[in-house]
Amino acid sequence: FPGFVAGTGADPQCPFDWSSYNEHCYKVFKVFKSWHDAEITCRQQEEGSHLVSIQSWAESAYVARLVSNNVVLIHVWIGLSDPWKQRIWYWSDGSRSRYKSWKRGEPNNLLWNEYCVELWSFSGYLRWNDQYC
Repeated sequence: FPGFVAGTGADPQCPFDWSSYNEHCYKVFKVFKSWHDAEITCRQQEEGSHLVSIQSWAESAYVARLVSNNVVLIHVWIGLSDPWKQRIWYWSDGSRSRYKSWKRGEPNNLLWNEYCVELWSFSGYLRWNDQYC
């Protein structure tokens, strides 16, 4: 299973070991968990935290730098998933996905069981891949 990145809602003051960008807080976790367990871990960290929701290219670039500087993993979970298995993607904070940064050919739902999303290291953590949860 991949590592993961947590994010919080708007918060001008981040906890000690979290990073700040655009009034949100971020933390990279270097532990291997399923997507669902990673989301639970995020929710237990800080009030309002979830797996990271990426809403713009600028935020995507920030998260990619943060992950690149903190972890050597091939795959890193983000908060995007298809909870109803209808190829409609939602962030774990409940928002719809407007910004998209899929790797070429993705989402492909390989073997009809890829409903969670990871950052892919071979894209510099800028592109997304759907993956088995």
